Amino acid sequence: MRLQSPITSFLIWKVVSAVLKKLVLSHNSIKNEGAVAVGESLKSNKSLETLELALCEIGANGGVALASALEVNAVLTSLDVSSNSLQPEGAAA
Repeated sequence: MRLQSPITSFLIWKVVSAVLKKLVLSHNSIKNEGAVAVGESLKSNKSLETLELALCEIGANGGVALASALEVNAVLTSLDVSSNSLQPEGAAA
């Protein structure tokens, strides 16, 4: 199933907040809005170890939000954001 844009923050929060070890959302139109929601959920998530967000149309703002979440999330060990348009500011974060 492919998620359609726009993704609601509530749906992403519920999925990321679940007791999952791995979540693959690659090849979906997550975009910045979805990446920000994922980032907010990751800040309190205590179980997710692997998150795949390749080819999700995530831009700089989404990259910054995900990086911010990684500063406080000690559980996530693998994050794939390949083939997105993070731009230098999103990639540097």
